[in-house]
Amino acid sequence: MQVEYLGSMKDLIVLAADKDIEFLLRGLFPRLIRTEHIKNFSFDPFVHPYRDPGVYHQADDFLRSHSRNYSYAMVVLDRSGCGAESLSRVEIEESIEKKLFQSGWEFRACAIVIDPELENWIWVNEVRIREAVSWEFPTDIYNWLHSNNWKDPRRAKPSQPKEAFLAVMKECRTPRSSSVYQ
Repeated sequence: MQVEYLGSMKDLIVLAADKDIEFLLRGLFPRLIRTEHIKNFSFDPFVHPYRDPGVYHQADDFLRSHSRNYSYAMVVLDRSGCGAESLSRVEIEESIEKKLFQSGWEFRACAIVIDPELENWIWVNEVRIREAVSWEFPTDIYNWLHSNNWKDPRRAKPSQPKEAFLAVMKECRTPRSSSVYQ
């Protein structure tokens, strides 16, 4: 089905489950434009007041009125805490997308379910982590994690990514803030 666009549409509306996801996307999208050489796009992020369960159960209702104002919609939530943990990540994404397609977003929306949790994405680039938390110790973060029982040296990432990230922030005396995810 072809969608007829009326007037001037914005590029992307994003419904995030929390401020941490919003700030991560605020930092990620401009980098994607540069590193992937994709066309610049605008996006408007919104945070659902009922967090992960709200996004899972109400994304279609929340975004329905915006379907004529935006070309695309994206929904992002954590699997953990969304209220549908008995389903796989893919099943949750498909369920949300089906409801979005039926509410005016046919083939213009996607759902991203983060599993196990957002903090797992953080453990990719130590330099960025150092910058985000103001790590100024001589030892590297991964060695610190290992010596404090947060990470198995045979694994690339901590088994409890959120708790490990909070421990690193505490070690650096970095205040808890969603802007760290940007």
